[in-house]
Amino acid sequence: MSIASWVGRVRTMFAGSERDTEVIADSARRLVEIINESLQLSNRSTNPETKVSRLNLAKAKLAELIELVSHHSFLELTSLPGVQKSIQDLEREYADAGYYAQVNPEDIGSELTYSRTVGERQDTPVSVWGNNDLVDGVVFFATLQLRTPLRVLSRHKEVYSGSGVPPTIATEAWHGVWLPRLRAEPNASHDEDSTVASDVGPVPDGGREYLRFLVAVRGIVEQNVPVKDRMAQLKTELANESWSKFVRKLGGKQAVVERFFPRFVNTLPGLSEVTKAELWKLRLRTPSVIETSPDATLLAVRGLGPAKLRRIRELSVPVPNTECEYADLVER
Repeated sequence: MSIASWVGRVRTMFAGSERDTEVIADSARRLVEIINESLQLSNRSTNPETKVSRLNLAKAKLAELIELVSHHSFLELTSLPGVQKSIQDLEREYADAGYYAQVNPEDIGSELTYSRTVGERQDTPVSVWGNNDLVDGVVFFATLQLRTPLRVLSRHKEVYSGSGVPPTIATEAWHGVWLPRLRAEPNASHDEDSTVASDVGPVPDGGREYLRFLVAVRGIVEQNVPVKDRMAQLKTELANESWSKFVRKLGGKQAVVERFFPRFVNTLPGLSEVTKAELWKLRLRTPSVIETSPDATLLAVRGLGPAKLRRIRELSVPVPNTECEYADLVER
């Protein structure tokens, strides 16, 4: 009954795109997480109110997901008919069992556990999340992407078994999320065998191998050493044959390096590729060189007029390392 495959498809469609696209895809992933959690709890609970409430929540969030996808062509649902049929089957099963008759419609969704989404519950005590007969604490799932900080990745699958507010790990909503940890059942499949979402598409084995790759990369790029030293170490790490399939899906070694350390001139907005290439060719590469070069020198560069010149001078001033040819885009 899980629709986790949708997550991987969403991720595949936006890999390497702009951040606003990633935010939309993250919203789709959050909806999928809520739907999956709700269907699991509905199916496993023995409480009629929980079964009906969770099924209704899954239906509502599925409608939101369908609406989101209809407005964004880069999102795609691959298993919609099957999931809708599963929900319809559960509705018939619950009707036949008399669950709807046992539940007061006014009570459905009125409690915190039903009215709040997973995201809204992150800063509330686990004791009020509900379904204590089905869950055994919460577990943190980090977003498996190159941009995710090492401090977040290192706490992937961390379990919190207390009744209070879970520790704050994600300082940005997209970093990751705490999710209910369902009590183990005999013969239940293990999380480690599941396929999870990432910025290279669905990855098997619960994402363990890709997580190791991300930790290796982030451990290098987050060091407090000069950019060029980190670039050299990163290139060596990316040449490791064990990571070849991930590097290939991310666009190759140079593409990965440039995600963190692009040429400074390539970060200047409003310039054509021709203008950027000419700045580089003329060795007008660093913030300090651009800042101290005469206007006449810069205005001689093809495609660089007075308005663009003022703009790039403004951007060259606040850069931390004005002598480096490469920008440092690593967020910690």
